[in-house]
Parts: sequence; structure tokens; C-alpha cells
Amino acid sequence: MTDYTDIINLRHSIHSHPCLSGNEGETAKTIVAFLKKCKPDELMTNVTGYGIIAHFKGKKTGRSLLVRCELDALPITEASGVSYSSVYKGIAHSCGHDGHMAILCGVAKTLAESRDNRSNNETEFGDLLDKGDIYLLFQEEEEIGTGAKKMAAELRKKKMKFDYTLGLHNSPGHKEHQIVLFNKTCAWASTGIEILITGHTSHAGNPQDAANPTDAVIKLIESIRKLDKTNAFSTIVNFTVGTKDYGITPGNGAVRITARANEDAGLKRLTASIEKNVKKIIETENIKFAKTHKGKTGKSAAKNAFKYNISYSDAFPATLNNLSFSTLVEKVAKNLGYSTKRNLIGEFGSDDYTYFTHNTKATFFNMGAGEKHVPIHTPKFDFDDNLIPDGIDIICSVYKQIQQTQ
Repeated sequence: MTDYTDIINLRHSIHSHPCLSGNEGETAKTIVAFLKKCKPDELMTNVTGYGIIAHFKGKKTGRSLLVRCELDALPITEASGVSYSSVYKGIAHSCGHDGHMAILCGVAKTLAESRDNRSNNETEFGDLLDKGDIYLLFQEEEEIGTGAKKMAAELRKKKMKFDYTLGLHNSPGHKEHQIVLFNKTCAWASTGIEILITGHTSHAGNPQDAANPTDAVIKLIESIRKLDKTNAFSTIVNFTVGTKDYGITPGNGAVRITARANEDAGLKRLTASIEKNVKKIIETENIKFAKTHKGKTGKSAAKNAFKYNISYSDAFPATLNNLSFSTLVEKVAKNLGYSTKRNLIGEFGSDDYTYFTHNTKATFFNMGAGEKHVPIHTPKFDFDDNLIPDGIDIICSVYKQIQQTQ
């Protein structure tokens, strides 16, 4: 069995020195140094920022495969207790991107070994680079949803096309080593929504003089919760009213939401309903304010006592799946001895991998990290090193299989 000690050590080193989205320079430097030792035929660095692409060419023309992983960490203070914990307070690899990078580096190492031992065919996978092209892409800014869109645009600019595209992720909650595949939707569409409501303040001893948005904020939160369905729902991530000043009645408020749905059209319907509710609630609050303040304020001021603004950020389209390629990956996984499972509804969490899925056969698979493994995006999370061989085995075997597929 292949010794992956160096890959695991690399993962631990990356884990100890996490980088936030848009500032992945230190991580990129570590990855590039490792990839150079694998001598890819082409090594593209600083792609749209800190992105990296390692290209290995086969001896003969064949099918091309792009495999993507992520470079960035999260703004979380780590509490995993591992010896290689983050050295940076408030930054941690709490999503497992360090593990995903290690897997792709392990693939690069395996490809290099296959090429270097081609004459005697000693490697586990035989001559992997007999034909075709494989591209290992290390993406920046996944956690904030901006990296894939930029890198995909750059690939189009360079006229780089791929027959197949593959993404992967670790998945706590599923049996360790179980490979989870998808049907139509891999990851749900989502968007961040910020709703700002502006009224005006008063002295806290005279609250009747204020256009206080507290009631509007409460009604808005209640109305948003009522819109939840099995295929579309929202999460209230933050709300505020006023300031910490005890002498001032609030004059502004905010509600921040993540809305998500299993397809783009569903998300569009949900956000339209939220906007409709905001408009209706503010209109109602303005009418109420005008009635209670008749004669106390100017008619025009009372008519528009409350105003609102809606803005969107962190938008992710739904990630859709090519079922025929997914079936091929499933077959490969089963032939390697892995148990497999189909996720019929897709992951609720979004992924900007979707931008790499156009004009190619694209799929995504999850690797079970254990039913009781600590969830991602939590302080105690650490990637399961036992998944590194799983990812390398499947990617290399899928690449070999697509060269044989008619």
C-alpha cells in the first residue's frame, strides 16, 4: 500500500498556517513548492490572484479531466486540540480544505511516480499518463463565493476546455470511507440578503416621538420563517435594532438572511417573496405611524417615516450534476471496494464549484468522515486523514477509467 506520510505531514503544515479568502498567499506558496517536486508539464500560478493549476499530459491524445479543490480557511478560532492546530488566532481550516488540497497533492505525486516508473509499470495504477490530460486546480476564495467565478472566466479566456470536471468534499455525518454521490442537484443555490430599515430616533424618555423599526424587524423575521418549504428556506443569521445607547430610542434596524433552495428558480421565487413581505410590512408601518402622529409631524414626513433598502451578497447558483459521469464515479468507487450512497436532494450548503460545471461533464462526490465526526464550520473540527487515500484512489481511478470510456 502506498505510503502517504508526506502528504499527511503536508496537510498538517497547511492546517497550522491557514489563510482567509483573498489572502491565501502563504498556502499557495506551500502548494506550489510541493507541486514543483512533482514536475507537472505545466504549472500555472497566481491565476486571478493565488489560484494554481498543475497540468499533467499523457503520452497520447485522450480525454481531459479537471479536478478542483479549495485554498482558503475560515474566520473561526480553532478548538480541535490537535498538535498541529492553527497558529493564527481567529483563522482555522474548519471546512477541511487542507485535506482536499492534500488529496490533490497526493494525486500529483501519484501521477509523477506513474510517469517516472512508466517503463516497469510498478505503480499501483499502472501507467496513468498513457493518454489524456489531467488538470489539478487549487481555487482561491471559495468560502466567500468569488474565487470559482473568476477562475472559470480565466479558463475561458485561455480557451481551456475539459471533457470532465470533478469536485470533492469531506462529509461528517456519513459513515467513514462511504462515498456519497448525487442525482440532479449536488449543492443548493443560496444568497445573502441584507435588509436595512431606517426611521428616526428620539430621546428614550419620549419613545412616541421616534420612528422605531423594532416592530417592523420582528414582523419581518416572523414573515420570513413562514416562507420555509422543503425545497427552499431561509436562515436568520443576524438582526439588530438601534445602538447600545440607553438614552436613544432606535431609529434603524437590520435583518440579515441566508436564503437557499434546491434550484435557481426556487431561490428566485423565495427572494421575490421576501422582497414582497418587506415592502408590505414597511407600507403598513408607515400607515400606522402616519395615523398615530397626525398633527405632530409634517404630513410628508409621516407618510414616509420608514424607508428600506435590500442588497444581496455571497450568491451561489445551484451546482447541478451530470448523472452519467456520477454513475461512472460510483462504479469506480464500488470496484475499489467503497460503499456508496445516493443523496437525492443535494447538500443544503452551497459551493461555487458550479462555475466550473458549464460545457463539461461535471460531478461531485463526498467522502464520509464518520457518523459522529465533528461537523464542518465548527471550532473543534479537524479533517480526517484516513480520507486522503480514498480521494487519491478515486480520482486516479476515475481518470484512468474515462480514458477507456467510449
